[in-house]
Amino acid sequence: MDSPQLKWNKVPQTQKRPSRTFEENRCLACWVTINDMKSFALFDTGSTTDILSPEFAKLAKTKIFQLSNPVTLQLGTKGSRSKINYGCEADFSLGNEKTNVAGRSYFDVANIDRYDMVVGCHFMRKHGIAVDLNTDTIHIKGKPIPTIPVEEEQQELIRRSSKHVIEEEKDKERSSAIAEDSGGGYRYWGSNN
Repeated sequence: MDSPQLKWNKVPQTQKRPSRTFEENRCLACWVTINDMKSFALFDTGSTTDILSPEFAKLAKTKIFQLSNPVTLQLGTKGSRSKINYGCEADFSLGNEKTNVAGRSYFDVANIDRYDMVVGCHFMRKHGIAVDLNTDTIHIKGKPIPTIPVEEEQQELIRRSSKHVIEEEKDKERSSAIAEDSGGGYRYWGSNN
């Protein structure tokens, strides 16, 4: 028996995507210290790179350098490509008094949304880190470490989303101000003139 062929130009009907609760969509996150600064880190078993956001990399005073061999950041959807042009090295630590890992590591520096850091497969394998989505725990060499409680993670994501919206509005205002600057000069981001 042949399977039915769906013609994409003739989709029979529309349907709502199922909604999910925050807990159902929850990713695993924990606080990771980078150069003595606490970062909001997403543990992503589908990521082949370990990333710091440019904003956090600057705040943590990492020495950012341009890569002589930029790489393409391929996301899960077709055609979604971005370049990783920068990297840095930083001291890190995560865990608790009983179980922790610490050291110095290389991180790509790339634009990421909502988190300061993405901990990918390479970092996890190198340091014996595993995630258990069934129990919402992160383990280092078989021993659990604290993750961010659901309520705290949800509040942090809301705070960052609202901050992002405010920054977008400020960017629009800056763009308008630059466009209206009749003096022909430039206004720089963060300047008061």
